[in-house]
Amino acid sequence: MRSRRLLLASDPAFAQTPRPTRTIQDLYAQCTSGNPLDGLLCMNYLQGVAETMQLNSVVILNLAKTERLEARISPLIDCSPGGVTGGATVQIFINWAAQHPEEWSEPKAVGALQAFHEGWSCPR
Repeated sequence: MRSRRLLLASDPAFAQTPRPTRTIQDLYAQCTSGNPLDGLLCMNYLQGVAETMQLNSVVILNLAKTERLEARISPLIDCSPGGVTGGATVQIFINWAAQHPEEWSEPKAVGALQAFHEGWSCPR
């Protein structure tokens, strides 16, 4: 284990301290930087959002049986086609963010949710 840490620390791409990402613009810059560590952090974040949407689908839809409540929570629900890879989540976000620079000051989670809903053609 220690040798793996030393190996990673010796690689300049992994020796950098990642800068915090808070906005859509920050996340877009991280996802498109070409730095392997940034790419890994980007993919892990977006996969986390996608998996949270999947969990919300199971839990919330089982609890919320009324249309009124479902309409209010639909942006949090997963409608992915299934089997979506980490690379696919990154590409969906990059494509969406590049088309919506007016949204770049919004929180990154908002951008990820919007990107997935548009990329997966989720119902509103």
